[in-house]
Amino acid sequence: KFITRGIDVGGNAYIPKPLSITVLVSYIKRYASNKQKEEFLIVSDYKLNLITNDLLYKTKLLRKLSPSEKSALELLMRNVNEVVSKKQLTRQLWGHPLEKENTASLNNILSKLRALLKEDQSVKIDTVRGIGYRLCC
Repeated sequence: KFITRGIDVGGNAYIPKPLSITVLVSYIKRYASNKQKEEFLIVSDYKLNLITNDLLYKTKLLRKLSPSEKSALELLMRNVNEVVSKKQLTRQLWGHPLEKENTASLNNILSKLRALLKEDQSVKIDTVRGIGYRLCC
């Protein structure tokens, strides 16, 4: 129960005790190689740091995003000007389709992201009624 909850809120790994050195080395190699991957997503003057979860507008740090906020914004930024379904978003955030108890959480995350994107009037998250959301730029 605690392992799945930890993963749901943004945990990247579970290392059981007693600690296995071979497992630890595998995780170190995996995360060290991830540093070589893409670090930023940029839409207009917004820059999302995929490593630190920092959201910047021009050079100003707006906020360090929660794991859920970062995951949702990352999916929207990777699909800018395209509709992202609620199903895609909830799979990205929680690993399963939208359930009744997640609706308020999803709305809350999108509300927070909309507030952060108010710096640039040309960038906004639109609701596509009955389908999902679109990051417009």
